[in-house]
Amino acid sequence: MKLRVKLPLVYTLLIAILGAVFVVFTSRLVEERMVEEGREHFGNLAKTLALNTANAITLRDYAALRDFVDNVAHGEQVRYAIILDEGGAVLAHSRHELEGNPLADPVSRAAAAADRLLIQSNGADTLDVTAPLHIAGRKWGAVRSFPD
Repeated sequence: MKLRVKLPLVYTLLIAILGAVFVVFTSRLVEERMVEEGREHFGNLAKTLALNTANAITLRDYAALRDFVDNVAHGEQVRYAIILDEGGAVLAHSRHELEGNPLADPVSRAAAAADRLLIQSNGADTLDVTAPLHIAGRKWGAVRSFPD
């Protein structure tokens, strides 16, 4: 092969390889940013729910807690929501049949013990976002939400 043929072929191949590397690198950056934005969004959602349920928690107003959980669970991109007491028992759950029962799985135990925002993996590509409920300097429980 002559140099006149080899040189454009090499340049074309080099440009194609660089283009492929750029596409892979950019798609990974975009994916990481999307995951980070999702974590931030659901972390803020859990914190907001924790703040909004403070009065209902202190008064043990289970109907109000259920309303809060139902509203969050019926919102966009939320699979279900849970409010736990300090011992890990379910005060309110978007699946009402689980209310009043303690959740004993490892993710639930870690959520009940969390003293700050906690984001855990709960299986195949599922996040469990927990925000602790602190009222007047005392931990009362935790709020969990699960992105859909």
